[in-house]
Amino acid sequence: MRRRLRRPVDAQERRLYRLLIVAAVAGRVPTSAMALIPTLLVQSAGGSLQTAGIATAAFLMVSGLSAPLRGRRVDRAGYGGGLVVPAVASCVIAVVVAALVGETVLAGPLGIGLLAAIGIAWPPIGIAVQKGWRTLRPSPADQEAVFALDVALQRISLVLGPLLAGALTAVASPRAALAAVAVLNAAAVGLIGALPLGRAAAAPRMRTRRRRLPQGPPRSLRTLLPTVLLTDAAIGFVQVGVPGFMASHGSAALAGPIVAVFLLASASGALLLSRLSFARPIDARYQLVVRASVLGLAPLSLVDTRAGLAAAAVFAGLAVAAKVPTAVALAARLTPADHHAETMGWLISASWVGVAIGAAVAGVVGDAFGPRAALTGVPVSAAIAAGFLYLRRHRLRADVEAADAAAASCPYSRCSSPTTGDSVKPPTLRTASSTPGMKETRSIVS
Repeated sequence: MRRRLRRPVDAQERRLYRLLIVAAVAGRVPTSAMALIPTLLVQSAGGSLQTAGIATAAFLMVSGLSAPLRGRRVDRAGYGGGLVVPAVASCVIAVVVAALVGETVLAGPLGIGLLAAIGIAWPPIGIAVQKGWRTLRPSPADQEAVFALDVALQRISLVLGPLLAGALTAVASPRAALAAVAVLNAAAVGLIGALPLGRAAAAPRMRTRRRRLPQGPPRSLRTLLPTVLLTDAAIGFVQVGVPGFMASHGSAALAGPIVAVFLLASASGALLLSRLSFARPIDARYQLVVRASVLGLAPLSLVDTRAGLAAAAVFAGLAVAAKVPTAVALAARLTPADHHAETMGWLISASWVGVAIGAAVAGVVGDAFGPRAALTGVPVSAAIAAGFLYLRRHRLRADVEAADAAAASCPYSRCSSPTTGDSVKPPTLRTASSTPGMKETRSIVS
């Protein structure tokens, strides 16, 4: 085991590296804030808690389920066409809703539909950042390291986003928070679009007819996606079970800090992972981290005190830290470079659907048998995922070998036009040459 996060080699690469780190946090904070703003907005308009919950679910589910389509747009049009237009559209809709829509409309079905429209238009900044990391570090070993760093930054944004939403609501109002978050989101898109990687990361253009819509996930992901759905269902159990447990112990206000502790522990583990390297193949390592998550999540279902739950949350966050970056790196290994954003979209869809299913089941189980029973679902869903992955382990190994063989000859889904036979030249980045006053062109494909 050795350090593996390669440092930037020149001034330009250091600049891109820092900008991607800033974009990874600044671009995701508005998205994580939107997990709370719809609830605050509908409740401030006089809507019921049930309506507020439906509005939040509408935004998240529509945004998650449309992620493959929006990711495909990033693959086809690059960062400009894939992010700028959605950012402008979502910002306009959010400002109109905040400034012009009345409270009666906002608390009803039309208000839910408007929030869902914002979710459809919301730009896939996280997907674009991950595509930027893959462009900057084309080597699979380097990708795994930067994906771990990216997941740690994502966890930090998940903590900062709700804090930003709460602060804006306290200082102004939920309507002002909605407009401000949409404007900040558009500004973050401008930051990403300013990256030179934004132009280099677009897939090479070919004179051939392309499908406009995703036609289901690639066959190479049909083992990974169900596993992601099942493991992330455990997060849904945590999001419902922890508040229920704390409320039953008379400390409902501490539920948020405990969830934050879980996320920060996961971020710390992901940062540690970005500094390490392992000899085990990535598919075998993914099986290992899924099995480890079962053991790490089990204490959440066994504790009976508030202090015990807090300690179990730290242990669980550290145990699942490697799961997401390993899954992202495995997905990148299984799919061509010019389909990366769409691939990340499928992962997001599987993750968010899993969280929604876990939360729904946890609510039913918690009402019927108590909050401890809801927390029991956390390790159970992870154990089902581990069992499914074990049964599909040979299929996953074959998919990785097939993807490696294909990438050895060409990292893209096609290397020549079927109509002209012309070869496609990989996109390049400009880096500083060792010769003063000169520039050298470096291919982003290793």
